[in-house]
Amino acid sequence: MESSEHAPTDRNVYVKMELSMGGPALPDRGGSIEIWLRGERFRVRDHTGRMFGEICADLVARRGLGEPPATIEEIMDIHGAALRPRRDAVQLFGDLATQRGWVATEGEEPWPIPATKLAGIAHQIFAGEPAASLERVGSPTRLGRPCVEYRGLVDGETQGVAWQNQVHRIVSPPYLLLDDVRAAKVPDWYYVREVVELVEGHVADAEVRPPDDR
Repeated sequence: MESSEHAPTDRNVYVKMELSMGGPALPDRGGSIEIWLRGERFRVRDHTGRMFGEICADLVARRGLGEPPATIEEIMDIHGAALRPRRDAVQLFGDLATQRGWVATEGEEPWPIPATKLAGIAHQIFAGEPAASLERVGSPTRLGRPCVEYRGLVDGETQGVAWQNQVHRIVSPPYLLLDDVRAAKVPDWYYVREVVELVEGHVADAEVRPPDDR
């Protein structure tokens, strides 16, 4: 996933978020995602059991509900995976200054990839601009931070098919602390990311050091 041109590159922050997702005739899935940012270097550890390609596809899915299975075989694969022990965590490393990135899983050699292809996964913690149809409904405090809460409906179209999502967002600029997206007409189809820990200013260089510099 490409980096967002609006994402800050001067942050030093550790974030832990919980992902939960579900869909029609699919088991509930999810897990934790840890993200370390230190300037232009980043590291992501994904504990959801998804493969690298699935992580990318879910994040950029047009409707914002994760990438839905396209075949019966893919549905069966998702059900089968839910019954097996979870895969080892996927780790991603990137350095935007050098454009070098790596994908690593436990027990395998890291393989290289341009850092810009990974940066969007690390930068998903940044809120960006809310959809114009979302209404500001409150100013809660979350994780000890002042926030802005948004709710509303977002309409779109994919391959000629119209859709509508219910969206609930909580933002503490520049961070996105809650992104709860649900299909308006299919309530058990959802994709929810919630930040449960956010610590600024304590990410050491060793925590984002790439594999070829260890």
